[in-house]
Amino acid sequence: MYVTAGGPFGAAKAIKDAGLTGKLKLVCHDWMEETVAYIRSGEVTACLDQDPFNQGYAPAVSAFNQIVAGIVPEEINFFEGDVATPENVNEKIPQ
Repeated sequence: MYVTAGGPFGAAKAIKDAGLTGKLKLVCHDWMEETVAYIRSGEVTACLDQDPFNQGYAPAVSAFNQIVAGIVPEEINFFEGDVATPENVNEKIPQ
């Protein structure tokens, strides 16, 4: 199951309540406190960190640099995505 836009918490709770932990795979976004708890307990199989700081920061810096210094930003700016799973969550997101 793939869930976005604030739905992962309800989906993870439903998986837990239905006794489907480890049987139904849930993939979602955002390493929020609630999501991380469900990764640790196994209801969330994989969670992509969307790097919200850089999503908001990089465009502001690019706009400033273009306005102030005339530096034209790249057409596409990539960032490193990272995925937390029950197996690596403690390494990626220490308690």
